[in-house]
Amino acid sequence: MFRQFPKIDLFSFGAGFLAATLFWWLISKAKGLPSRVKSNIQTQFKKLQEKRQSGLESHYRIETLKTAQHLHLAKALFSLDEILVPPQLIAPPPPINPLAAPPPMPNANHVIPYLLDFPELSARYPVQKITLVEAMQNKANIVIIGQPGSGKTVCIADAVSQLARCEPSAKNLLNHLPIYLHILDLELDTIDPANPFNNVINAILKQFSPLLEEKLAKFIANFAEQQKIILFLDGIDELPRQQFDRAVKFISMLTEQHKGMQLITTATPYYLDGLTFLGFIPLSMSLWDTHNQLALIEKWGRLWNEQILENLPKQYEQNALDQRLLNSWLLHHKAPLLPIECTLLVWAALAGDASGFSIHHSLEAFISRSSKGIALRGALGKLAFQMVNQNSAGLSFKETEKIIATVKPGQQKTTPQSEEVLQQVAELPTPTAKSKEKRISDREQAIINLTETGLLVEHTSSIIRFCNPLIAGYLASSVPTSDDLMTDIEWCLKDTTCRFLACQGKMTSWIQQQIPNLDDPPLYNQLFLISRWLRESPSKLDWRSQVFRQLFLLVTNEKLPFSTRARATSAFIASSDESTSALFRQLINHASPEIRLLAALACGAIQETKAVNELVNLVADPDPDVQSAACYALGAIQTSQTWQTLVEILMHADENARLAAAETFASVRPDGHEILKSSAEVEDLLTRRAVVIALGNIKEEWAKDLLQKISIQDGQWVVRNAASQILEHASQPNPFVPRHYPTPSETPWLVTFASKRGIGISPADPASAILLSVLQEGTLEERLAVMEFLPLLYQQQHLVELTQLAYHQDRQLSNAAYITLWLLSISSEPSET
Repeated sequence: MFRQFPKIDLFSFGAGFLAATLFWWLISKAKGLPSRVKSNIQTQFKKLQEKRQSGLESHYRIETLKTAQHLHLAKALFSLDEILVPPQLIAPPPPINPLAAPPPMPNANHVIPYLLDFPELSARYPVQKITLVEAMQNKANIVIIGQPGSGKTVCIADAVSQLARCEPSAKNLLNHLPIYLHILDLELDTIDPANPFNNVINAILKQFSPLLEEKLAKFIANFAEQQKIILFLDGIDELPRQQFDRAVKFISMLTEQHKGMQLITTATPYYLDGLTFLGFIPLSMSLWDTHNQLALIEKWGRLWNEQILENLPKQYEQNALDQRLLNSWLLHHKAPLLPIECTLLVWAALAGDASGFSIHHSLEAFISRSSKGIALRGALGKLAFQMVNQNSAGLSFKETEKIIATVKPGQQKTTPQSEEVLQQVAELPTPTAKSKEKRISDREQAIINLTETGLLVEHTSSIIRFCNPLIAGYLASSVPTSDDLMTDIEWCLKDTTCRFLACQGKMTSWIQQQIPNLDDPPLYNQLFLISRWLRESPSKLDWRSQVFRQLFLLVTNEKLPFSTRARATSAFIASSDESTSALFRQLINHASPEIRLLAALACGAIQETKAVNELVNLVADPDPDVQSAACYALGAIQTSQTWQTLVEILMHADENARLAAAETFASVRPDGHEILKSSAEVEDLLTRRAVVIALGNIKEEWAKDLLQKISIQDGQWVVRNAASQILEHASQPNPFVPRHYPTPSETPWLVTFASKRGIGISPADPASAILLSVLQEGTLEERLAVMEFLPLLYQQQHLVELTQLAYHQDRQLSNAAYITLWLLSISSEPSET
């Protein structure tokens, strides 16, 4: 009646059950398998890509480092790191916030005027200075200002080297990719407006193997997408105005489409056309003081003895040079020298072909040495003059060949001494010339030789230029010229040419015609440009006395802005004229405290030892700024007498003088630092407080440790409190690091100022009317703060107010208005960019 079920085999049932369970377990686990496999493959592929990119990045950084290490005058002898004296920029005044306390500043920055175009006045003084890498930390776009030979390219090369090596000093920029290009590497005639960055990539690819083009282009584009590109665009300062404008337009397109890209470029103090309106922050190169010059001499002397003299053939053997004799011979210059002048002097002294101290002798020795005996002196002059005549920073390879061909071999004779020096240089290793399929002609070989020695530079665009406008101008001045040359003298190549022509007496009539028309207060830009020509010109030339008379009238005219008189003082210093010392020793006793201050700073800048007694008397001057200036000047002169005097001032003088003496010691290592260490333990309260404030200027670990000890252990709360404040400020971001220009609508104090007048500021509003109101009605702090906006947002109506503020009695406000007015005078209208 009931159906009988088949008998179940327990073993088979168990095996089937286990198999089914395992099957469904595998099915459940396999559900995420494809995605995990895919993810694993993607991870492995990404790792492979990163490995490949790491290799490509390493290769790129090495090649960039090699390029940077050859961006200096003596590249045929040494790498940059071997002879580098770390370049510095003069730190700009920190921005003012009317709603907050002002950031602490060295007393020297209050006393010594901030001048972008005349760094000679501050070169030997402890004003705040920063490196280019430090200045880049806020990712602001920067334009480096300086005369030809002031070290702008070396400053860039040092920063590129640090970034290429991923050094810790890069800090916020550690993982960024540096790109170095000279403006002549770019083909600005073929800019793609839709993607101007392609011009940058194409210029880079020409420096690498064609096999890497595709990978390298993607690699650079990838960094650009991540906004981790830093473009160093060198050589814009060498362009005449028309080409400069084209370069600025290219930069404008580049910054518009790649807002996250940081740009560093260069300019002269004569025009910035459009760069300020693109948001570039101008920073001036700092000139070298005695310690920098000694460092250069020591490095060159050691390397010359170790690498050059030891490798000379026996017939050219020389004894090792005595460093002390070299120092005493080279340091007789009183005025601060440009880095190129120091380098040329040291090189000529070591090579034994120096025929004098002047820049003329140094340039002639360098040109003769670099030509290696090739009979090209006449052709080089024609080549340089052709560049000046064509308003071009360089010529094509073919044009250069044609000019070289105008001089036949054997036309130039060499002395036995110069032949010996040329033979020494010829024995040194130089970069190998690129091989050519066709036979190299004598003209081509001559150009190759000149590029190997560093006199000429060939760009990937096949443009040839001289290694420095100072050298090109010197050569161009050897060719007869006409008055047509006297246009657009602000262009650095024409400026240097006119400078050397003026030394030959060929510019006298033109200068004398210009002097009556130099009345353009308060800036006098053309007078100050011509004053740069005084240094190399013979004292017998009539125009010199006329220019000096104009400068003297500016220095002593108390109705002019302080910055105008400071620029005139700097022009006297830069002239290196023998009458300067007597003039300023006389002005030290002037009735005006501002003139006494400038006279004291001038005596220190030229290291006038005869003025020591007068400077000591000024330490008791009723004006505290004059006291400080006298102390800084004594420190700059640096004799045993002035050093001992500063120690006495630190122990017994007024508070301002003590602080100035302490800041001077803080700027001199190691001797000055040792004095501060010992003075931190003296009984006098004012001395210890001055030492504490000065220690804040020393960015070294021992100074921080000493401040921490003082903040805890000192017996006076005033000293402990000062040390604690210094340590607190040291932990904050450096206020001297430039930042992007602010936006009016995002600036609280300006919004507050506008709201009190019932006005709002929208993001699209340039706020011209509000800025004008601040200039007219604002408080001192508000007027100082508004200066930060004007280089980017100024309108014509602001100029009248700025000019009036330049004559203001408050020196800080007057200086700020004057610098802003000067920046606007060398910048084009906003509409032009």
